Amino acid sequence: MRGWMLLCASAFALGACGQRAARSAVAPAFADYYAAHGGMRTLGTALSAALMVDGTETQYFLGGCLQHFPGLEVGSTVIPCVLPSELRLEQPPLPADAMPESALGFAETGHTVQFAFREFFTAHGGASFFGYPLTEALVRNETQLVQYFERSILVWDSRLPTQEAVQCLPVGSFAFDRSQAPLQDFQPVPDAVLAGADGAVDSADELTAFAEAHGGSAVFGARLSGRRTAADGAQEMVYENGILVMANGSSGGATLRPLGRAALGQSVPPAQQLALPGVQFFPETGHNVRDAFLEFFARHGGRELFGLPLSEMHIEGGMLVQYFENAVLTFRPGAVNVQGVALRDLGRSALNAAPASTATAEPAAGLTLHTWARFPIARADDEQEIFVIVLNRDQRPVEQALVTLQFVTAEGPAVFVLPATGADGRTGLLLPVAALKATERGAVAYTVLARAGQTETEVRSSFNVQ
Repeated sequence: MRGWMLLCASAFALGACGQRAARSAVAPAFADYYAAHGGMRTLGTALSAALMVDGTETQYFLGGCLQHFPGLEVGSTVIPCVLPSELRLEQPPLPADAMPESALGFAETGHTVQFAFREFFTAHGGASFFGYPLTEALVRNETQLVQYFERSILVWDSRLPTQEAVQCLPVGSFAFDRSQAPLQDFQPVPDAVLAGADGAVDSADELTAFAEAHGGSAVFGARLSGRRTAADGAQEMVYENGILVMANGSSGGATLRPLGRAALGQSVPPAQQLALPGVQFFPETGHNVRDAFLEFFARHGGRELFGLPLSEMHIEGGMLVQYFENAVLTFRPGAVNVQGVALRDLGRSALNAAPASTATAEPAAGLTLHTWARFPIARADDEQEIFVIVLNRDQRPVEQALVTLQFVTAEGPAVFVLPATGADGRTGLLLPVAALKATERGAVAYTVLARAGQTETEVRSSFNVQ
């Protein structure tokens, strides 16, 4: 977001920022094409209404611009614009014998598309949308790779979750106003393509885009409601298999409501850690996730989306199931791989029920505390985020709980007081790993203490620094 704000501030002295902040709708001529090629994930917010440019209907988006040629008889009548000349970077073609057999090669330019770029490239339209590659993947800095295409520039950022690691640079803003600042300052973040020029994020757009970025209807099922304000004040959208929610003022983006915990209804004793291939153990709750469940879990957002496992996988109603904080994963009888995994329709059940308030200011006796780090293995120059959820004995979120974090550092204890928990029972802390003043690489231990009324509890956890 920092890079986009710099672009806006440096280039729109004549009021163009105000024009963009109005958030134009996608014009009818481009709507189907926009949706079919990633929409908010690739092109982002519309920067203008449909305009006539050199006699051609054109619309500018954050990630590029589209032109409409109704007279075309072959292929799509909508075509993405090529990059402005000042943004293009072309390398000499690779010799034919230098192209790896596993790469997606293009004789037209003599370059290949590989690794995470290839998956993103093919998922959103391939060469017909991005154009041919003009370079190989290049090192941009310590954490990023960049690759130039005829109509787009893609960046892969190792610090972002797998599903969001590839981003389109905001080349559309340069096409819209050629006096923009250089691209070097832009740093992609998970919600960069969802933001308007004023930095505000439309929660309906973000919730919809979040669902699409994490598997769409194959994961969440059909959408059952539009954006609505829940009893706890958060913006939410109900799908068959869950309720996507974005708390007011939240910087953490969308997530699922903890319907899996409610569906389980009781605690399950911790299990023994399984030292087997294809198994991940979660010490926070003492359960294993394995095989097709683990592959599905990792592919579609991991514990940031589904929460921590609350049970082992087991047979229930003739079907293999596993409970997580925010969802219940099921495995279809007779299936042989991850295609057999699906979410139980907890969202539909919650919509049909008369839901009670999702938070309580008066906890029942005793608290349950969950904590985890965004980066289980962090770099010394990372900004680490610690997440905390406080629940009461009924497994309902506790609002306004007081939470402190204490780290063990080379200079002694470091104590941080976190914001009081919100209506979803959550709070957290963002801080540079370097601030912990670790003297050597290894585990960073911390203790979370939560207090609500006269009740308090604590839990210990850690993350590693490499």
